[in-house]
Amino acid sequence: MKKERHLFKRTETKNGRKETRWYYWFYDENGKQVKKSCGQHGKPCYLKKEAEAYLALLEEQDRREEEEYKLARQIRLYDIGSTLYDDDSLFMKLKAAHGKALQPQTITQKKRLMKIILAEFGERIPETIEEGEIENFLISLEYKNSYKNTILGVLRDLFGECKRLQLVKHRLDVDGFIRSDRQKKDILTMEQLSLLFPDDVEKLTENWSVKGTDKYIGIDGKSHAYGFMFGVMFRLMASTGLRPGETRAICIDQIQDGGLFINRMIDSYDVEQPYLKKGSIENPKQRTVLLPSKMAELLNDYLEVRPQCKKNYIFSKDGEFILQGLLDTRFKYCIKKLGIYDAEKVLTPHSLRFTYNTYTVNSNLIPAEVLRKMIGHNSQIMTDYYTRPDLEAQLQGLQPYQKNVDEIWNKVK
Repeated sequence: MKKERHLFKRTETKNGRKETRWYYWFYDENGKQVKKSCGQHGKPCYLKKEAEAYLALLEEQDRREEEEYKLARQIRLYDIGSTLYDDDSLFMKLKAAHGKALQPQTITQKKRLMKIILAEFGERIPETIEEGEIENFLISLEYKNSYKNTILGVLRDLFGECKRLQLVKHRLDVDGFIRSDRQKKDILTMEQLSLLFPDDVEKLTENWSVKGTDKYIGIDGKSHAYGFMFGVMFRLMASTGLRPGETRAICIDQIQDGGLFINRMIDSYDVEQPYLKKGSIENPKQRTVLLPSKMAELLNDYLEVRPQCKKNYIFSKDGEFILQGLLDTRFKYCIKKLGIYDAEKVLTPHSLRFTYNTYTVNSNLIPAEVLRKMIGHNSQIMTDYYTRPDLEAQLQGLQPYQKNVDEIWNKVK
């Protein structure tokens, strides 16, 4: 920044000879007086005109720095973030040079998350954004903590680049969020399932709709409520035990007579993968699942009015698959709307998979190995993890031993 400099001279004796040397002084940012010798590279000026010329040079440097500072104040966060993950950006070239090149699917994911960030802060000057604002923004997002941490990672990339460009003084120092979302999910009761998924289509649509305009144009060219789509989507998860990411990825080619081919998923970072959880390109872990007849009928009715989508996702919004955040938000909104929400329980879309597993196992109507094939478990241990005990059934099973218990404990006076 520009400093007000003042010339002064000193007469000094060197080798028995008196010499006049020129100096200047100014106040630093702390108000302390600083004195320096005129002349470049530490060499003194002996003539006043040389000292004045040197100060003029410093003034010109101040002017250029002031212009650069003003220019930096005009650079928005959007100007940095919109191209940060482009192949030809300096950020990406530096990543590659340090042996940290990003995979294509990671780049796709980070670009998607960048849009969320720039929608909030894109028009802001980087230097004006406080860390507290960023923390409040992340807390306000209706996402799991793991997803918020991924967004935070993109923010750190973004502000690290701003630091390299000298647009901010420090890198972003915001703590990550605790991965509480790994907590075991609770299940829904049969009564709650009946409330959420009535056979009446109009009631189902009403249950899963939100207030205001919530419509889409179907392949039949008519307007339909998104509530119908979400009702079908969540009932399909409850009726088959599909993971949310598997359900979001379903396309027309996966629907078969009486069942589904499950051969792709959309991961928690909203990136489509040609394999399932724990799978890979070499071993995609594909499987099939049966549809209950009621679910098959409902799905067939829905397919005739599903949203228009060139990519053939059967569940879509604005021509794209349903984002994880939207799925979570809609589920939470509707269970609150129907009075099912319980702050003491962990109820998320993934709870429907736990619910399906529990009731199927406790029914004893489907062999364990068949269930594992349909739900995609590699071991009985995992199936047991997804099963919640049916305490009422257990109590009924103990009834024949009532006389024995009485015989033992009724003797206590």
